[in-house]
Amino acid sequence: MAEHHFQLIPVDPRFYPDPDTIDTAQAVVRALIPSAEEVHASCQPGIQYFDAGEGFEEPQCPFCDADTAPWWRNAMSAAWGGTHFNDLRITTPCCGASTSLDQLRYPNGDRFGSFIIQATLADPVENPSPAQIAQLESILGCQLADDWIAR
Repeated sequence: MAEHHFQLIPVDPRFYPDPDTIDTAQAVVRALIPSAEEVHASCQPGIQYFDAGEGFEEPQCPFCDADTAPWWRNAMSAAWGGTHFNDLRITTPCCGASTSLDQLRYPNGDRFGSFIIQATLADPVENPSPAQIAQLESILGCQLADDWIAR
């Protein structure tokens, strides 16, 4: 049986909140999702790739909608090997657009970031509303991407 996770990751992969703000945001997530078995926040020393768990799908180019399968894994390896994801800039081979790996369209919610709040549930019953997500964005001082994932 899959475990479900509600993930909140800042859209800016370099965003890093202060510890008091993290504690407040965690408390709000616990209140919004009372059935969560665990609510955990994590700050990474650099940018990390947070995969969406089951059912991985290659991202698409945000400019021409091309499938990135022919080149995405090599671009990820180069970004990790070169700077441990601290430089995500790429030029897409499909259409020559200048962008970054975090700006590709990841269908299942894969994200890049230095900070994540995650609520773990056996079964996703609560779903925070857009207003509640906006409240968390106000607390943290950043725009958030929120996704349900299964592992």
